[in-house]
Amino acid sequence: MSKEQLVIFRLGKEEYGAFISQVREIIQYQETTKFPNAPAFLDGIINLRGRVIPIIHLAKQLQSGELTGEKLIVVIEIDGQMLGVVVNEVTEVAAIEAGAVEEAPMALTSGNESVVGIVKYEGRLIIIVDMSKLLNK
Repeated sequence: MSKEQLVIFRLGKEEYGAFISQVREIIQYQETTKFPNAPAFLDGIINLRGRVIPIIHLAKQLQSGELTGEKLIVVIEIDGQMLGVVVNEVTEVAAIEAGAVEEAPMALTSGNESVVGIVKYEGRLIIIVDMSKLLNK
């Protein structure tokens, strides 16, 4: 059976995963330039090697508590568009069986279409986020 790779990261105490095909790089957190009248989940914008990239505060976007301690930015690229998401830490890249992602219960995803499923990995539950859905916001 074929495998898919997930980048697993933490937001507070919870673990999330994103498909590695959506992740371009992981960088140290840098202060953002705030954008006027932006939604609360938009942390601001940064200049990354000459490109202006919006930075999403993923914990606020997912309504999943607060980030504490150190922070990183996971830079994603979908169809040529880039954005960064703020996370506490990236813990690992995991190989999972294709089709191992189970649909998330509807009660957990209502109003949050970026959460697409859950995978059981090494005794843990990893919440899967489709980063392309963040671009639709």
